[in-house]
Amino acid sequence: MRCGIGKAIDRLEGGGCRVFIVPGSTFIKRMIKKYKPMAIVGVGCL
Repeated sequence: MRCGIGKAIDRLEGGGCRVFIVPGSTFIKRMIKKYKPMAIVGVGCL
């Protein structure tokens, strides 16, 4: 079974959310500094 997050990206971005698919925490820290988000949602797919 494949991760289904790709199907939700258009809907999330259409609702004003920024969506990043990243391999690790270094990139996440950089995005937090750059965009200063009010909230973050993390999703892990197996």
